[in-house]
Amino acid sequence: MKIKSVRGMHDVFGQDMAVWSHIEQIIRQVYTRAGYREIRTPILESTDLFLRGVGETSDIVNKEMYTFMDRGGDSVTMRPEGTAPVVRAAIENGLIQPGHEVKLFYIGPMFRYERPQKGRQRQFHQYGIEHLNTSSAFSDAEVIALQSLLYREIGLLNCEVEISSVGCQECRQAYEGELKKALQEKIAQVPENFRPRIDSAPMRIFDQKDEGSQKLSETLPTMLQYLCEQCLNHFEQVKRHLKNMDTQFKVNPKIVRGLDYYNSTAFEVKSSHLGSQSALGGGGRYDGLFEDLGANPTASVGFAGGLERLVIAYQATNTEKFSDKTDVFVLCADEPLRDTATEIYWGLLKRGLQVTIDHEMRSFKSQIKKADKAGARYVVILGEREWQEGKLILKDFASGDQIEVPVGDKTEIASEISKKLKL
Repeated sequence: MKIKSVRGMHDVFGQDMAVWSHIEQIIRQVYTRAGYREIRTPILESTDLFLRGVGETSDIVNKEMYTFMDRGGDSVTMRPEGTAPVVRAAIENGLIQPGHEVKLFYIGPMFRYERPQKGRQRQFHQYGIEHLNTSSAFSDAEVIALQSLLYREIGLLNCEVEISSVGCQECRQAYEGELKKALQEKIAQVPENFRPRIDSAPMRIFDQKDEGSQKLSETLPTMLQYLCEQCLNHFEQVKRHLKNMDTQFKVNPKIVRGLDYYNSTAFEVKSSHLGSQSALGGGGRYDGLFEDLGANPTASVGFAGGLERLVIAYQATNTEKFSDKTDVFVLCADEPLRDTATEIYWGLLKRGLQVTIDHEMRSFKSQIKKADKAGARYVVILGEREWQEGKLILKDFASGDQIEVPVGDKTEIASEISKKLKL
């Protein structure tokens, strides 16, 4: 019986890996330009981090976490999202200092036990940014605008930014009271599997995907109607800053992020190339998360997106093939010249060229075929007769032209070859 990958966890290689690397490079460039610095947190964290941070009423904690007891008897969890670990790292390593903002970004694997589907696997990859120790509406707008800029630079021109506010603890408490009342009055229309959540998480009704919940949500009051003066003012400032940053958006009062730590600004970015699962990512403000994890209150805002979904959207609009061709193929079919071929190969490699050599010393004809398959631009040919005459052959595979390279000082051969390459 063949051993296969675990369900919902996939290998990435070849052209797919080239696309992933291309996109990750742009992510790092855009975030770094905006002052964010990369952070890497452990895949395994204490389960308590997510119970306290993500929230015990969330679907992630209730249904989706990979949690187990380690050999020391501690409950650990494979991280299901990136924000709580980044905040934990900031607290543990003393990154937060009075009056100083901290900007961090991450790219890495996350794990959730859910039904695998296109763009949503059990091991998936997220990229995200966290702007810590800032309460400014400008910071919210920058985080949102940065995602719009990122997608434009990747080449996705049809993305839609949707924003809302989920209020503060005070105004949300008043709103949830009215929402619970409205849901109880329309209990016959509430799906049975959601009814137990009316008291604990009534706003999640807007996050349900079934047709009945969608129709019901059209008749319910929204959070935006209950914002307190401070939350409303903050939301208006975010919209103003977004316009100043030339970022198109629409207000969607039904946005409910799937994590309990959000307050005030909430947003999502969608792409029509993802079908019904249209969200590329989302985020918002989480002013209470530091306090939930035992630290001083620290206002912060962030975003997280799914890398698999971003790759799908990119490939739907871009058919470009990334070259994996080699610059130079070093061909040697004569055993006495093998050491010299190795020296040339290594010398070209050290000069920054992409170089291939046949490790098995196959026949001349086989190596020519291998060089062609590798897409080599040039072939360095070491033949016994040419070598005795003090030269080797450099062939341009694209034009078919070939030139003779004189062999003088052995240590300078790679240097002489690289000078003649038109790369």
